Amino acid sequence: MKEDDSPEILRLYHLPGESAEGWKNWIERFNKTVRKTTQHVNSFPNPDAALNWIFMVTKQMKEKIYRIPITSFYPFK
Repeated sequence: MKEDDSPEILRLYHLPGESAEGWKNWIERFNKTVRKTTQHVNSFPNPDAALNWIFMVTKQMKEKIYRIPITSFYPFK
């Protein structure tokens, strides 16, 4: 996807450009959240503990993002 394709995609979902900033770079937001939460824990006893921690952060992010339903979604015809 090119940078100039963004307006067509936003028109498809009937979302203004400003409100799309939060989900447009969700991978960067996910990485930032994981880095922020793992900084508070200086060391993990083993790799499984780190994976469990990242899983819980991911689960918490998902619950936070999807608790508000999208009401202005019109599917593509």
